[in-house]
Amino acid sequence: MENVFKTNRMTVIGTLVETDLSVKTARSGQDYVGGTITIKSVINGREQLTDVRLFAFRFKKGTTVTNKLFESYSALADSIGKRIEVSGSIDEGRFYQESGAQVISFNNNSGRFINKAKTTDVDVAEFEFAGYVVKPLTERLSAADVIVAYEMVLAQANYNATKPIYVKFTIPAEEAKKAAAVQDLYQVGDTVVIKGDISVITEEVTKEQPTAFGEPMIKVYTNTYKTYQIVSGSEPVTGKGEYSSADIRTLKRAYEDEGFSIEQSAKENSNTSDSNTAATSGFGSLL
Repeated sequence: MENVFKTNRMTVIGTLVETDLSVKTARSGQDYVGGTITIKSVINGREQLTDVRLFAFRFKKGTTVTNKLFESYSALADSIGKRIEVSGSIDEGRFYQESGAQVISFNNNSGRFINKAKTTDVDVAEFEFAGYVVKPLTERLSAADVIVAYEMVLAQANYNATKPIYVKFTIPAEEAKKAAAVQDLYQVGDTVVIKGDISVITEEVTKEQPTAFGEPMIKVYTNTYKTYQIVSGSEPVTGKGEYSSADIRTLKRAYEDEGFSIEQSAKENSNTSDSNTAATSGFGSLL
């Protein structure tokens, strides 16, 4: 599986408006810096705030040589208000949701290198991703059965091919012709390369809550919608770079095994927490 496509690039250019980074100590005893930064970009006349996660240990692995990324991230607060270019990749996180009794997958922008943006650089939030089709493009419907977007899931092997990462990509509802072309072209198991834009839409929702007496209470919620929108794509890849059926089966088993481990670990932690609570309350023997 060494020669399969693993292209995974993410680039954000804009003005750094916020840093939420802190230095902590890992279980190994080594310090690291981690957290998120927020970049404001104006793309096609619309302003968006893109969050990027950062992480770096203080020292290079197995040495006492200071990691330049650690130094770079630690000094980022001094760059607030300045235009920067962040390059990195799309990453996947997973956790067990007890209320839904399922393992949830979500995607993050994982930054690596940060540079000053050139005066000639325009604001962007874009990606390039190569992998195989896990779920073909399908309609996502609202409660009223109206198409709100088209969605597909691609996967690729991680750096050492021990497991895959899954990423959900979309096509806006109004781009039906592009969606139809993708549906005809890409089938489950196909190896493909796509490019697109990272879209972040933030909106405030005002809700009126009834009260027992007096004026109703008004609450304002902020909802953020992040999508990876497909702009263009290759023909299905055959030969060099292609994920074989055997590759896909191996990665699928690894993904399922990881999901099972995440679920079991969450349940064990929950049971331990429940037991500790019962013992502390003094009512454990009555249950």
